[in-house]
Amino acid sequence: MSRAPLLPSPSMLLFRRSMVSGVFGKSRVWKIIGFAILANRIVRRLMGSDPRTVAIERIGPGETLILRGVTGRVPKKR
Repeated sequence: MSRAPLLPSPSMLLFRRSMVSGVFGKSRVWKIIGFAILANRIVRRLMGSDPRTVAIERIGPGETLILRGVTGRVPKKR
């Protein structure tokens, strides 16, 4: 379940500013900032490091929550 945030994140605000002032404007500093943010997003997407929501549940009083990390690697068969 993915929801749009009510307020844009600071990186989104920086990216928008860099696009307006750097890519479509003449500021070299904002252009570099924009390309750095864009490169970071591309690398994160290629590496698969974006967090994913697996489940959302309410827990009541007296209930226990156990979190376990699961890797995406499949063990080799021998």
